[in-house]
Amino acid sequence: MTHHEGARHETTVASGDTLLRSLLAAGVDAPYSCETGVCGTCKGRLRSGTVHAASQAGLEKAEVETGWVLTCQSRPTSSEVEIELAG
Repeated sequence: MTHHEGARHETTVASGDTLLRSLLAAGVDAPYSCETGVCGTCKGRLRSGTVHAASQAGLEKAEVETGWVLTCQSRPTSSEVEIELAG
C-alpha cells in the first residue's frame, strides 16, 4: 500500500520490479526523476514491511536510519509493504 498526496493506492509488484515501477504501472503519479538512485526524488518512508534497496546513494545516512528508501531502487522482501511517498 502506498500513501501519496492524501490518497491510498494498493498495487501488486511484479517479480523483479521496483516499488516505483509497480506504482507507475498502476497509474499512480509517483514522483521520480533519474531512476538510478542518486537524485532522491522518489524517496518514501517505509511504514511497514521490508525491502531490498540496491542503492541508497540519493539519501542521507539519517534518512536511511529513519526508514526512508528510494522507490526506484527498492524491491519488496515481505509479502506486504506500506510506504508514504515524500513528493
